[in-house]
Amino acid sequence: MTEMLGFTGLLVAFASLAMGPGLSEPQASSERVLEIRSYNLTPGTRERFHEQFVRESLPLLRRWNVDVVAYGPSRHDKDSYFLMRAFSSLEERDRIEQAFYDSPEWRNGPRASVLAAIASYTTIVIQVDDDTLRGLRGPVKGANPCDLDLLLRFNDDYIDAAKTSNVKRLTEILADDSSAPSRTERSLVKRSF
Repeated sequence: MTEMLGFTGLLVAFASLAMGPGLSEPQASSERVLEIRSYNLTPGTRERFHEQFVRESLPLLRRWNVDVVAYGPSRHDKDSYFLMRAFSSLEERDRIEQAFYDSPEWRNGPRASVLAAIASYTTIVIQVDDDTLRGLRGPVKGANPCDLDLLLRFNDDYIDAAKTSNVKRLTEILADDSSAPSRTERSLVKRSF
């Protein structure tokens, strides 16, 4: 329990730093709502939870247009996991989450096994600017660029750019730069986490 309080305290400290001193000032339109979830998982289930998240929950969240900023095992113990999601406002967060959690796709899909693995969780919601979100999406120390999840996100990025005729993004993805790491690789890693 002490470890959980320590981690929750760390999340609260992060939240207060991210919000800065001007808590009562009006927020700029470029600011977004960031939801940070810290999950305490049933002991011994984290690896399976992560595999299921990447295989089932993450694609489902993306189909529902949920902006998943970052996720993964927490480094502070072997049974914790985190998920960060961004929304344009608290109202959008409420609307999207209500629709997602009420959907047959979630209820008849991974819901039961996901909930069975979660012993408890904490949610913190803060406002952040676009630069902070970009930083949170940046490379994660120790990430393996050959990771299947990274490749799947690269594929999703490519497909999205093709579907939306985003010529600039397609050019970045397909750029032939033999120096290491390429602009495309740097961009992919920054956008993927």
